[in-house]
Amino acid sequence: MSNRRFDSSWVIGARLIEIMGSFGTNGSSNPVAANVKGLGFGYAPIAGVMTLQPTARPGISGTPGITHAATGTYLVTFDDSYQDLIYAGADLMVASASANWAQPGPFSAGVSQTASNVQFFIINSSGSGQDIAAATYSRVEFECVFRDSTFQFGKP
Repeated sequence: MSNRRFDSSWVIGARLIEIMGSFGTNGSSNPVAANVKGLGFGYAPIAGVMTLQPTARPGISGTPGITHAATGTYLVTFDDSYQDLIYAGADLMVASASANWAQPGPFSAGVSQTASNVQFFIINSSGSGQDIAAATYSRVEFECVFRDSTFQFGKP
């Protein structure tokens, strides 16, 4: 456990929400909840083990979590509804060199009272979707920055 003081970062803009996490690949199945890291997209630790929460937040439609939507495609649905997506990035962590990589895809944000979501793709060198079997170091790491305010978005 670190014993240093960590300060918050400074950003230009009101209420920019940064959510990051990672999940283990699991072939053509949904990720195993216990292997998910991060908060803000449907998982929380219960007795020290990450667990998918059974329901959405009150007042938000959609079910937060991570689903394997198609070959090489994962859909991350967040806990909350955000105004817009500012940035999304993804990396693929593997045990040895690979011709596969992860990248963000289409997203949905700005729909009132509806959970925002982002798709992430794992693709091979020819650009085709690629399912990766579960392995110790096979993980998709992601980061998303959402705008959660209309401040400064009015007419000048």
